[in-house]
Amino acid sequence: MKPEIKFIQVNKVPTKILVYDDGDEFGGEKFNKQRLIMLISGNRLSLIPSHTIERMLTGNPGEIEYYTDYLSKLYSEMNIPTIGISHAGHNRIPAGHSRPQMSSQLFGLEAQIDHKARFIRDHIEPSTRIILVGHSIGCYILLELLDRYPDIAQMVDHSILLYPTIDSIGDTKKARVTGFFIKFFLYPILALAYLFNLILNAERKERLIRLFLGSDCSECIVRGATNLLDPFCVRATILMALEEFGQVLQPKVHVIEANATKLSMFYSESDPWAPIDCFHKLKRQIQHFHDKLDIRLCLGQMQHAFVMESDSIDKVSQLTCEVIRKKWKIN
Repeated sequence: MKPEIKFIQVNKVPTKILVYDDGDEFGGEKFNKQRLIMLISGNRLSLIPSHTIERMLTGNPGEIEYYTDYLSKLYSEMNIPTIGISHAGHNRIPAGHSRPQMSSQLFGLEAQIDHKARFIRDHIEPSTRIILVGHSIGCYILLELLDRYPDIAQMVDHSILLYPTIDSIGDTKKARVTGFFIKFFLYPILALAYLFNLILNAERKERLIRLFLGSDCSECIVRGATNLLDPFCVRATILMALEEFGQVLQPKVHVIEANATKLSMFYSESDPWAPIDCFHKLKRQIQHFHDKLDIRLCLGQMQHAFVMESDSIDKVSQLTCEVIRKKWKIN
């Protein structure tokens, strides 16, 4: 099923959401559903090797269209209303919407937490039962929502954390390499983004992106990459990433303990952004309540940017659906 794509104002920022629901179209009012699955996306800059080149793109971006195939799989399996939300500033601003000034107050990490809280409060009825799914930095944002907003925490039946980047992101090799590139190549990157958008029309942009990513690349990945290469989106993505490197320092064990029975945390054996050491470190820190928490090293060698590979999407969606069925007692 193709999603309904909507742009709504959240904290003065036009925000893209994907909506999966066989009921009435979403017109900007509050979701009034018995149950709802909601995805909070990630924001990782990655160098992903291919057979012939190395290509730089946001592996797990705040542009929600990257997650279209994954969300479609969830909805087709569960038939439960499902939404995914972009991070503020990570989607191209459509015609007819004003573009806000670039600032940490709207697009930094703290602002992104507030952005998700405002979306839930303003656009989801408090009676709705929610299962939150976070990916990458979306897991950090998810835990902050549970910690800071009791009214939102009361709406959440369960949370699923995929490849959780909740511990010392700035100390990872990937973050150091990314920080180096940003420090020395930020302006050339922005200049290329401006030229890319100035010279090429939409069709040629997508054609060039597909040539770069490979002919077998999913349509949603091509659209997501094309949208995200808007200079405004590049700046917002980098701003958020740099704040993550400096602010995500230690896992907030007290938040995990307070919500242990309502969390499932899935790690990979080869994740450069949430290394296996982080998994073992957290296991040691939660020994006194480990029997309450669903924490697994179950994603094998699948890359952090799991939305790039159809086999990874199938595996991750299967794990997600298993948790949802168990929590909501769905056969």
